[in-house]
Amino acid sequence: MRSRIVRLINLILVKNKQLIVFLCIGALNNAIGYFIFSMLIFFDFRYEVAILFGTIFSIFFNFFTTGKIVFNNKKTDFFKFSMCYAIICLLNIFTIKVLHEIIFNFYIDAAISTIILAAVSFFASKYFIFNSSAKSFIKV
Repeated sequence: MRSRIVRLINLILVKNKQLIVFLCIGALNNAIGYFIFSMLIFFDFRYEVAILFGTIFSIFFNFFTTGKIVFNNKKTDFFKFSMCYAIICLLNIFTIKVLHEIIFNFYIDAAISTIILAAVSFFASKYFIFNSSAKSFIKV
C-alpha cells in the first residue's frame, strides 16, 4: 500500500513540475507582496493603494523569476506581462471588494483572493504571456 502511495505522489509531481515550481515561486512572491499589502493596511492606507503597491512589486519580481525559472522564457515583452498583471490587479481589487462584503477583514480577504487569482495567473502566464505550450524549462 505504501509503495502505491509513493508512486502516486511521484506521478503527480512528475506530471505537474511546472505548476509546482510556479506555485513555489508564486508563494514567495505572494508572501512578500502580502507583507507589503499588510503593512500598508496596518498604516491605514486604502486597500486599493495597498494592492497597487503589492502588485507593482509582484510585476517586477514575477517577470524575472516566473519567466526564466518556470517557463524558460527570456524574450517576453514586459509591456504584455505588465498589462496582464494590471488586469489581475483589477480582478484582485474586485475580488477583495466582494469578499469584504462577506468577511469584513482585509487580511483574510486578500489571502482568499490570492488563492483564487493564482490559478488565473498560472494560465495567463503559461498560455498568453510566455506561450510555453511547446517548450518549458521543466517538461510537463
